[in-house]
This record gives sequence, C-alpha cells and structure tokens, in this order.
Amino acid sequence: MSLLNVVNVSHNFGGRQILKNANFRLLKGEHVGIVGANGEGKSTFINIILGKELPSEGKIEWAKHLDIGYLDQYSTLTKGKTIREFLKEAFNHMFELEEQIYKNYDEMNDCSDTRMQELMNEIGEMQSTLEQSGFYSIDAKIEEIANGLGLNAIGLDKDVTELSGGERAKVLLTKVLLQNPGILILDEPTNYLDENHINWLRNYLNEFENAFILVSHDIAFLNSVINVVYHIDNGVFTRYSGNYNQFVTAYEMKKRQADAAYEAQQREIKQMEDFIARNKARVATRGMANSRQKKLDKMERLDKGRVLIKPSFVFKEGRPSGKVLFRGENLVLGYDRALTKPFDIEIVKGEHLVIKGINGVGKSTLIKTLLGIIKPFNGIV
Repeated sequence: MSLLNVVNVSHNFGGRQILKNANFRLLKGEHVGIVGANGEGKSTFINIILGKELPSEGKIEWAKHLDIGYLDQYSTLTKGKTIREFLKEAFNHMFELEEQIYKNYDEMNDCSDTRMQELMNEIGEMQSTLEQSGFYSIDAKIEEIANGLGLNAIGLDKDVTELSGGERAKVLLTKVLLQNPGILILDEPTNYLDENHINWLRNYLNEFENAFILVSHDIAFLNSVINVVYHIDNGVFTRYSGNYNQFVTAYEMKKRQADAAYEAQQREIKQMEDFIARNKARVATRGMANSRQKKLDKMERLDKGRVLIKPSFVFKEGRPSGKVLFRGENLVLGYDRALTKPFDIEIVKGEHLVIKGINGVGKSTLIKTLLGIIKPFNGIV
C-alpha cells in the first residue's frame, strides 16, 4: 500500500533547480533514508511533502486518513507548561474522545430510549478505541520514552521554557514518538543525543512497525535503521533497496558503469569527428562522411558525472603557547545558577582530550568558560 506518491516534482530556488522531475514513493512499513550532499535539496523535499513549500511542478499524493508525525525543531513551547504537560499533548485526540464520552453520559440523563441505545453504542465504540490505543497507560508510556531519551534526568516537572537547546530537542522528539503516527518524518533526530540515547532511538526505530522517512548525517545510525535509500543527486531521486552500505556498493558500481559508458562514447565521438574531418572533402568518401555526421547529430550525449568540490581550510597560526594552555582553579560552571561543584582543571600542550557527559551537564559551558566567552559562575580561569 502506497502512503505517499511524489510525481515529477520540480522546484527552483534562487535561479537554481533544486529538484528536477523527482519521483518518490513510500510504502507501508518502509524505513526510508534520504541521502545526498549538502545543498542537494533533502530538507527542501521534506518541506514540500509537508506542504510548507509549493513545488514549481508536479504533484504530491498522500493516502487518506494518514496521521503524520514530524520532528519540528522550531516548535513553540509555552511558558508555564511542564515537560509532562507538553508531552501529554501528543494524546490530545484521546482526551477529546474521553470528553465526548462524558458528554454522552450527561445527555443520557434526559433522552428517549432510542437515543439512549445510540449513546450507549457510541460510548462502547469510543471506549474500545481508547483501550486499544493504550489511553489508560499514557503515564507509563510517557515515562518509558522520556526515560529512553534522558528526560527523566532533567525532571518532567520542569518548565519547558527553561530548557537548553539540547533538552528542548529531546522533548520535541519524545512528543513525536509518543504520537505513534502512521508515518514518521525525522530530520536529523540524533542532534543533541548522546551515545546511550542514540542507541535507544536506534532500537525504537528498528521495532517501529509503521513507515518513516529519515534525513541524517549520522551514517552509522542511518545504516542501522533503514531498509530503503533514496539518493538525491543533481535534483533527481534514485531508489535503492537495502541499508546505506548496500546503497554505497550499488551506487559506486552504477557510477563506474556510467563513467565507462561516457568514456566509450567520447572515444566513439572523437573517432567519428576525425573520420568526418578527413573524408568530407573527398568526393569518393563524402557520402560516408555525411552519413557519420547524421549519426553523430542524432546521438544522445551522455553527461559526465559531477565532481563535487571538496572544501579546503587554511588556519592562521598564532604565536607558540606555553606548556599550560588552560588552568581553572575552584572553577564552578553556570549562568544564573551553578551547574557544577567546584573543580580544578589543567590542560597541557599536546594533550588530546574528550569531554563526555549527558546533555545539559555543562560540556559546551566548560568550553565557553575556558575560552572566556562566558564568565565562570565562581573560581578563575
């Protein structure tokens, strides 16, 4: 069963054609990864299928009565609302159904026998829907997914407007997963997730029975959860079955074949042009030269594959530093409140360090404090 059909979609932006007669389909239960170089149109495509942008040409066809869940990093969070209250909004449709049940009971206080039976039937159907949807275990479901993505460490009673950027992203992702939609659309979901939470999300998506579309630069994560790849190159979508590693193998083979075909055609063109140049002036061979020219004119020219320009970096070199690069004494990290207990730190020239810890504990704050971007809550650097 096809959940989404994208037919001959083209889209231009700033004089450049981002999508060119792109075709895409999503079948029930497929786990699709969209891959391609930066700027090729992955996020633009997501915006188009969600109706946030209109394509220049083509059509988008969704299956009817399909619940779509989208991880929108720019959602507005209301001040005064706790994380738990925000997450419960994922079940608003169930609460509305519960409210209708209460209204039916109220109406039963004064109605005819016929209407009474109708109301009882409606209540039974709505009650069955709530039970099948797990309405009476919502709190346990919230706890399960919130814990998997590390929200319990933050505290579900915390105001959503007091969250850091990473914490906010986790809350939005948790809400989308709680909705359990018929199709899930995730754009860089592992941003702000640490290793344990990425592993949890990997297991969740592998067990997810419905379809999803995933855009991610985390190749290892992408490879472990998808079974279909759509590669976007020069505005055109190509579908591959299998995970990311299988796509790379198939794509490289296809590219080698295309390069070989292009080189073979170029050799053929050169030989024909050389023959025409040598024989078009001679009466005896002019007919053969004209015949070759007609063949050359009708030939469908193959395009040479694009070579992406690789970035290069040049860094200014400062004066040589001393042995100790950074030293913090009785250092406390924080903003309007302390994030850490006092600690000492010394970083010596030549050391290679990694700073690890769950989101929100102060890793980025430590870097900014050492660099003098922000002042320490206490202590000296």
